[in-house]
Amino acid sequence: MTEADIQCELAYAYLHAVAARLGVESQSAARISDNHAIDVTLRTHAKLDSDFELASIPLDVQLKSCSTELTDDGTRFSYQISRGQYEKLSATDRLAPIILVLFILPKNKDEWLTLDEESLVTRKCAYWVSLYGAAPVTADRPTVYVPKANLLSIDGMRTLLGRFSRREEVRYVA
Repeated sequence: MTEADIQCELAYAYLHAVAARLGVESQSAARISDNHAIDVTLRTHAKLDSDFELASIPLDVQLKSCSTELTDDGTRFSYQISRGQYEKLSATDRLAPIILVLFILPKNKDEWLTLDEESLVTRKCAYWVSLYGAAPVTADRPTVYVPKANLLSIDGMRTLLGRFSRREEVRYVA
């Protein structure tokens, strides 16, 4: 496997672990869905909190990973994606919401994953951004801004799914 393949697999593992801990189904997408910028579909089968309106919520995820230094203005990361992915992620004609999840790994690959008898540790973490309703672009590799406040943690995922369960539009803010 290439280093990019390993990073990708670790990103899937991170997302699956967070979803599993929350009790959310996490299903890797088939090749056809991958062609539509969907790598994973998350689905709730029960209301995860008292403020949830819907019990069954599908959430599509485009998963990216990197171990390079990203531009960080203190509140957000800059990350480039293909225009085709951008257009699919910013579409407003979808029933199921879709988000971009960016898994950031340390530069040193020896730090990506460590384990012993007491722990299994993946270094760094993932953040999410919704590009729903983002302005059209002409660049081949547009830059998206991923807020550091959107940490993909157990509580963060519960909060995000709660917003979708209340049918809130989670729009992109550049």
